[in-house]
Amino acid sequence: MDLDDNKIIVVASLIAFLLALWAVSCIIDTMNQLWAETDDYDAQMMAMIGGNALLPISTPYMPHIEVLATKITDCESGSDHQICEKGGYCDNGLAYGIAQFHEPTFDWMAGEAGIENPDWKSQHQQEYLLRWALTNKLGSHWTCLKLVI
Repeated sequence: MDLDDNKIIVVASLIAFLLALWAVSCIIDTMNQLWAETDDYDAQMMAMIGGNALLPISTPYMPHIEVLATKITDCESGSDHQICEKGGYCDNGLAYGIAQFHEPTFDWMAGEAGIENPDWKSQHQQEYLLRWALTNKLGSHWTCLKLVI
C-alpha cells in the first residue's frame, strides 16, 4: 500500500464519520420535535375529553403504547366495550368496558390525568386513560399486562 492509498482510506473514514455524526444529529432533532409535539397533543386531547367530543385515540409519537394498549384491550375484553352486557367475566361486576376499569381506579386516574367530566362507561375515555396510564407507568393496574409483554 502506498501513501495515496492511505490518504484515500483516511478521507473515506472521515467522510463515514461525518455522515454518522450527521445522522445522529438528525435523530436527536427529530426526537426533540416529537417531544415538543407531545405537549400540544396532550393539551388537545384534554380539551376534547373534557366535553362530549369523540376522542381520537391514536398517539403517533408513541407507537409502542398503541401496540401495548391494543394487546391489553384484546386480553381484557376481546376489544369489546360491551363485554359485560354479553355475559363476560368483568371481575364479578367490578370492572367495565374495553379496558376493564374498576370505577374507583378509573375515577382516580381520570383525576390524575386532569379529565374534568370522567365517565367510567365511556369507551373513548377508557381508551384514552389506558394509554395515559401506560405512558405514566401505571400499567400494573391491568392483570393482562403481565400476559402480553
